[in-house]
Amino acid sequence: MRNLTLFLLLLITPWFFAAGVEPTGSPREVSTLDHLVWISTNSSSWGDDFIQTDNIDANSSSSLFGGAGFIPIGTASNPFTGIYDGNGFVIEGLTIDRGSANNVGLFGYILGSSASVTDLALYNVNITGQNNVGGFVGQLSSSSTLTN
Repeated sequence: MRNLTLFLLLLITPWFFAAGVEPTGSPREVSTLDHLVWISTNSSSWGDDFIQTDNIDANSSSSLFGGAGFIPIGTASNPFTGIYDGNGFVIEGLTIDRGSANNVGLFGYILGSSASVTDLALYNVNITGQNNVGGFVGQLSSSSTLTN
């Protein structure tokens, strides 16, 4: 029984940690790739407000999710409607390799007059998708804002 318990623990551990680490605070404070992964895999947070509090090294994102890289935040059916304040910080080395997907970028789809991404820099990104592909955002509604 002990060997079975250990086996099950080893089996579920990578899945459990693949969801990242929930950022806390109000607005939610983002300072690591694990925070970004949590946001991207928890669509119920896509209406929340976030503030980046440090530069983020995302070079290891190329190995996420079987090599497909980071999952974009927001989809056409469930867009990002919150606020992401980059606070003048950088995300470097982000990889997204989703060649058959549409709306691909750090943010896949942003919608709504209150939705915005501000004061953020991306360096050395590698983003692959089919249609509506960009570094910051794949699809941005005309009422949303992307500044600085």
